[in-house]
Amino acid sequence: LKESEIVTSISIAARDALDKLAKDIGAVSSLCEQPMAKRYNGVDIKGRPDIVFDLKDGRRLVADVKTTTDAGKPFIKDMANYLYFLQAAWYMELTGADRFVFIAVEKEAPNEWALYELDEASLAKGKALMDSAVALFGQCNAFKSFPGYPKDIQTVSLPAWA
Repeated sequence: LKESEIVTSISIAARDALDKLAKDIGAVSSLCEQPMAKRYNGVDIKGRPDIVFDLKDGRRLVADVKTTTDAGKPFIKDMANYLYFLQAAWYMELTGADRFVFIAVEKEAPNEWALYELDEASLAKGKALMDSAVALFGQCNAFKSFPGYPKDIQTVSLPAWA
């Protein structure tokens, strides 16, 4: 398949997932890929959520589309490995959303997909990580000192494969 055909098939699957999600949650409107910013704990934060749904009951839900090789249990491992729980907390804070749903779409045909919502403990872990990152960034800004690479000469060896 051509790259454009792959992208199209993933897009169609993601649209199917978004349509089902919107129906299931009672969405009345949505905002797609809009840049957002706010002040949080003295630090400016920003992001561009994939989609923010306003619900019939006045609440909000944020959804994020992720491509994956396997939308089943391996995706749950990805959520931990790639700190998706931090992203969920960040976007919930940024948008004022009450809920966050990941839409995992497989990259290969037939582009199966699944919807995932983190439990409270996972969201709390993401929020704690977010608070820590924001505090560190605030301190770095205040002191104009950012962690980086060591500034001394380092002796290194080539990797074993070389």
